[in-house]
Amino acid sequence: MICKHCGANIEMKSGHEVQVCPYCGSKELVQDQVGDQKVQNYEKSKLGKWMIIGAVITLALSIVAFKDGLIIRGIITLIQTGLFIASWLMGMRMVPEPVKNLHKALAGLALILLVPAMMLGGGDDKADRYDKEIAEMEEEIEEMDKEAKEKEEAAKKEEVKEEVKEEVNDESAKTETAPASTGMRPEFKTMMDEYEKFFDEYIDFMKRYEDSGNSPAMMTDYLSYMDQFTKTMAAMDKVDDSELSTEEMAYYLEVNARIEKKLLEASL
Repeated sequence: MICKHCGANIEMKSGHEVQVCPYCGSKELVQDQVGDQKVQNYEKSKLGKWMIIGAVITLALSIVAFKDGLIIRGIITLIQTGLFIASWLMGMRMVPEPVKNLHKALAGLALILLVPAMMLGGGDDKADRYDKEIAEMEEEIEEMDKEAKEKEEAAKKEEVKEEVKEEVNDESAKTETAPASTGMRPEFKTMMDEYEKFFDEYIDFMKRYEDSGNSPAMMTDYLSYMDQFTKTMAAMDKVDDSELSTEEMAYYLEVNARIEKKLLEASL
């Protein structure tokens, strides 16, 4: 535990909620530092970022819906905006969370409301214009996300190259015949395979959804997809890039490259 006043390490004493710094005498509440760590983890997680993106998108959609006279759709998307914001505030511990993991439940509810928001609206012309605007915004977001991923992957590739170069130099210094280790953890590969499988199902669902003409019969498939989305993103949030081996990083980049290629081919 680190003292907030002098920066010294405080030895934790079991059963004590308040720890006293032996150097400056200040008192530190253990729960505060634990909470601060959880906030930092949430802020860096993909779920926290998706809540911000979701709030921005649904707010824009509600403005468009009210402008086009689609009152019900505007109300639903506005509710989604509130749910995304509430989820993010609870995750950041800016507001109290009465029930454990309530912020995740709110995020899931906001996503589920996408179905009635898409199904309810005005006439065909307004619906077509609304869908077109959604598609344009999704394209812009995907383009921004693609650029960010490309920059991130480029930086990771450079890091991998440096790591490989250092490992080769180290191995050469020890022995020329030392066998190489794969360094791939089975649980990591399983997680990445599940991540890719999720996007395969997503692409297939969106194709079927478009072909069905936004049929209400797709509600069951949509809810199943939302459940898989929550599980997949929760698993990906646990990935710590700094702890990946060279082989795991290479596989991570390979899976993401395949996913991006599939999305481009499907024009989603």
